[in-house]
Amino acid sequence: MAPASASRTQTHRLFFAAAAIQAALSVVIWAFAPPDTATPAGWHAHELLFGYASAVIAGFLFAKTSRPVVLLVLLLWAAARVAWIFPVSPAVAAGLSVSATAAISGISARGFLRGAKQVRNFVFPLLLGLLLCCDLLSQMHVFGMAEGMERAAILLAIYIVVALILVMGGRIAGAAFSGLNQRAGGARIAPRLGLERILPFLVGGVAVAAAADGFPALLAICAWLAAGVICLRMLDWLPALRLAGPDLWGLAAAQVFIAAGLTGIGLQPFGPGWSATAPLHLLTIGGIGIATVTMMLKTTAQRERQEPGRRLMTTAVLLLGFAAVVRAMAEGVGPTAYAIAAIAWCAAMLCCLARMLRR
Repeated sequence: MAPASASRTQTHRLFFAAAAIQAALSVVIWAFAPPDTATPAGWHAHELLFGYASAVIAGFLFAKTSRPVVLLVLLLWAAARVAWIFPVSPAVAAGLSVSATAAISGISARGFLRGAKQVRNFVFPLLLGLLLCCDLLSQMHVFGMAEGMERAAILLAIYIVVALILVMGGRIAGAAFSGLNQRAGGARIAPRLGLERILPFLVGGVAVAAAADGFPALLAICAWLAAGVICLRMLDWLPALRLAGPDLWGLAAAQVFIAAGLTGIGLQPFGPGWSATAPLHLLTIGGIGIATVTMMLKTTAQRERQEPGRRLMTTAVLLLGFAAVVRAMAEGVGPTAYAIAAIAWCAAMLCCLARMLRR
């Protein structure tokens, strides 16, 4: 088969490579030399979402964007990342971050709005717009406004990215599992459209309750219902799972980690005896991490019309799953667990980077 066009190949490779580099470096910087202009935990979470995840979104959705625009957005994104490290005004760093998020969210949302033929597809521009609002809200304290809102904005952004993965990743994986099952002589795996439609609203309920640091009943009900919907989806996929390659196993594993994280978050109001960050890291490292790395490797193989690197993808997924479990247990195991989880995360990102640099 003929190779994909150079411009398309360049776009996803640029952003995916940048995302992998940033994901690894930000963990190292957070551990050894966090910026003085922000709290270490806040900066770490901010860069996972508006640095790493935003770059993955751009690499996935900028396929039809012109090269000058791609390069301009990439430079803006990179400037926003390094601004926190160099001695520049916090206001400049905040402005660069919001500008980069606005560019990525705006261009990505415009693509959905132009091609949207069904009402259910408008969820993507809405979520991307909310992601931009969260970055803006998280930076307002720099300008002396909305003091104390950084944590709430970061939590909301985490659940927005989770919702994007559940909706978009669920559709991609569901269609692929159904195709596998039919090619093997089985029946079509029909999506549960009613449940799929309420899933973003359930995640939204979790987000609002968590960000407000209240409404424990709403938190528990929405978290458990969302986890239940994901489990029902996984049961539907089960007949085709034995036929799947590492890409679909990776997408399914991400959904499992999200369900596990939501279950743990739903237990928080009842004082389960573990830190609130434990289930949150199942969501972020296991859910967001595995889903994004799998999609970067899968998308690269598809757009370049190559066979996916099965061994590389399997290694990256296993490393991230291991990192998620170890980090979730870290407060009970001890400080060594933080280092082990960080090393596993960085190793997975280096696996992804190696694929992006290989021709």
